[in-house]
Amino acid sequence: MDNAWAEINRNADMKVPVVYKHIIKYVTPAILICVFFGSLLSEGGILDKIANKAIYAQIAAATDPAQIAELQKTLTFVNGSRLLLVLLFALIAYAVYIAQRKRDREGRIPVLHND
Repeated sequence: MDNAWAEINRNADMKVPVVYKHIIKYVTPAILICVFFGSLLSEGGILDKIANKAIYAQIAAATDPAQIAELQKTLTFVNGSRLLLVLLFALIAYAVYIAQRKRDREGRIPVLHND
């Protein structure tokens, strides 16, 4: 935080009051954590979307076999797209891993810019 605070004040026309250092360090993360957990635990939140609760509720409420089949198809596509995204992420992560191993073998080190 000290380096970030020095960067905030470097070449600034006005010095930022010290109270903002504590707001940035403590208050902002606390608010973000509350928002994150609130979105996880709220009704219809992220966990409900991951568990497909809305689709399962529609399936349970449906009486028409054609509508149930359509909802089952939707559920399949939703889960398939999630699986595809996870596999794509794993593929990209593996490509980055291979590229880093290649850089290490060649002895290239990352360039750090100190402007």
